[in-house]
Amino acid sequence: AAKKKELEHPPMVRPQPPKRPQELEGTTYKIRTPLAADALYVTINDLVEEDGHRRPYEIFINTKNLQYFSWIVAMTRLISSVFRHDPAPKFLVEELKSIYDPNGGYFSDGTYIPSLAADIGRIIERHLAKIGIMPLPQKRTPAKETPVKKPTDDKSVPQDVSQFDGMLICPVCNERKLVMQENCMKCLACGHSKCG
Repeated sequence: AAKKKELEHPPMVRPQPPKRPQELEGTTYKIRTPLAADALYVTINDLVEEDGHRRPYEIFINTKNLQYFSWIVAMTRLISSVFRHDPAPKFLVEELKSIYDPNGGYFSDGTYIPSLAADIGRIIERHLAKIGIMPLPQKRTPAKETPVKKPTDDKSVPQDVSQFDGMLICPVCNERKLVMQENCMKCLACGHSKCG
């Protein structure tokens, strides 16, 4: 009986997260990515504490694209839980921003974004800065465009694999021929462009 008592640990006392009031104030951010046909809308609602300070309480992500539905639900539930239990979840920003998509990322406002999850991390970072929890992120110098050789249409001529370095997979034709040209993502295979 004495050994059993030694192995028992006292129960962990966890602080209860604040209860959700009937109404919260929030901000909705739009994410446009060349990796998907439809935009994502990220809404972060804040709890205004008695002293007037704001803290994030919950996050919702909405899009017409059902391809991402299951991981969006999982991600928003987990992030909302972190928001409720940690009034200053700065670590969350770094974790999300360090996620790299194996197919490559994309450019947004001249900044390379390594994945959609990293873009969501960037939005959370912007929001935390807006409500005073962390400093504003440093502005980066816009990325330079790299000239890309046009691939040949002649299938009999072997193409140099290095010409596809830095190209992304087009969401329309699924070819790895999506490049940044004239500050816009364009597909060299099918002509798809988000800029018109």
